[in-house]
Amino acid sequence: MSMFRSLVSLCPGWAVGLLGSSPTTIPEEPPLAAELALRLESEGQALWSDGNIATVVFEGEAERVSAWLGGELLPLSPIPDSPLWHGTRRYDRLAEGLLSYSFAVTTEGKSHRTELHLWRGSEAPPPIGLADSLQGQIHTQAIDSDRLGGAREVSVYLPPTPSETTPPPVIYMADGASVEVYAKVLEPLIFADRIPATVIVGVHNGGYLGEHAPDFSDYDPEKDLRMAEYLPVLASEHFPRHEEFFCEEVPIWAEDEFGVSDSSSQIAVLGHSNGGRFAATMGIDHPDHFGHVIAFSMGAGESPSWDSPPDRKARFYLAAGTWEQRYHSTTQDFHRALKEAGFHSTFSSRVASHDVTMWQEEFAIAVVQAFARQ
Repeated sequence: MSMFRSLVSLCPGWAVGLLGSSPTTIPEEPPLAAELALRLESEGQALWSDGNIATVVFEGEAERVSAWLGGELLPLSPIPDSPLWHGTRRYDRLAEGLLSYSFAVTTEGKSHRTELHLWRGSEAPPPIGLADSLQGQIHTQAIDSDRLGGAREVSVYLPPTPSETTPPPVIYMADGASVEVYAKVLEPLIFADRIPATVIVGVHNGGYLGEHAPDFSDYDPEKDLRMAEYLPVLASEHFPRHEEFFCEEVPIWAEDEFGVSDSSSQIAVLGHSNGGRFAATMGIDHPDHFGHVIAFSMGAGESPSWDSPPDRKARFYLAAGTWEQRYHSTTQDFHRALKEAGFHSTFSSRVASHDVTMWQEEFAIAVVQAFARQ
């Protein structure tokens, strides 16, 4: 599975319409094909901005094309007598934002997704340094689980140099198929001596039972085992089983196999989207396990409340994009509840959508806050 496919599968069809009302499609007469082709060539990529209007163009023969803009799907219109497809959308403060984009393309009845690209506004924060290729290693293997009643894959990033912190810090991560996304952020920070050599243990999600179209047009929430495992609000029997697997079985295995730390001050839990909700819930419910919580664009659920706040509290770093309005509101409300209860919580509001690049950039800040060298 490609990195993009593993990421975009984390935002199922039910969530596409919940990102918020800020971005809007702009009704207008389609431009002439020649004008569009010239602009496409001059821009050097398939997305550009004019003020707060983003234009996205696909070139190729197809029966249907949609653009993934962050976590939001935009159907494109064909330009008559040309191989071009075109769409526009308005975004507040577009120059300050960033958009990862790709295309869902249907040709001869078969659908596929194209490579992921990035557009960054002229006033957006500068990009962070990402590893082009990892010098450390990612190992994936299935481990047997009594709680799950079967095997589940776990991907582990091991840095290229041993940590001077013994045992090394560890980040337990939801949606473990995306470990490489965060390892490419982590490794330059290790080489820059900003953090100790740190291990990531990524627990794969339960996935989707069966197949779905690339644009999630046939999405069935009853088949979404990932959502059942990550969202406590659903009250699924899968949630407590997965919780025990994630918080008990996986750490014991990782400590035995890789010698990672069992001290909460050296342990973080990480997740994005529904995985972000899961990570935040684990931080609330298991402060003895996880001293740091890194959660982005949190999925559905209520903010925490207590009759009396707990004595032991994890430290939280939360982030969400202003263009994913409901995720942003959910994450911000969670942050406010934490602050009112006396938790140490940071909330970063970014001009972005449900976007992997935004998550990477916020992860760089969060992991330094958690494990910075003293």
